[in-house]
Amino acid sequence: MISDRLEDNATEILIGGLTTPPEMDNDTVDEDRRALWAIYESSSYAILEQMNREDFSDIYNILKTDITEREIVHQKVFIDKYLVEMEKIYEFEFQAKLEYSTPRTIRSMFKFVEFVEYDNVTFLRYVWSISMKF
Repeated sequence: MISDRLEDNATEILIGGLTTPPEMDNDTVDEDRRALWAIYESSSYAILEQMNREDFSDIYNILKTDITEREIVHQKVFIDKYLVEMEKIYEFEFQAKLEYSTPRTIRSMFKFVEFVEYDNVTFLRYVWSISMKF
């Protein structure tokens, strides 16, 4: 279940991104881009806040497309943020610097996120079955 704090913070980010500051003329603001950016920021925040929680997969699968439909550079920024949070939460850091800047490598990184957070049963079964042979 999503906490009220998460819901409030994600909504605040979304509304803040959609609101045109009074000093700006609505005609000069590319409202579609602002809306997409607000959705991206709100979804990124909500996903990162759910890391290492039971309902991560639910939130992630609902909001993931808000990130994966953005340009590669924005997807990379999300992955960068995920890796920073991963280091804090799981106390894990890759020894080598990862390179992920192509669509294929970015997709692999999203698969990695899924593996770490919730989609690791198949892998663990495989490892367990091998270890049982010894």
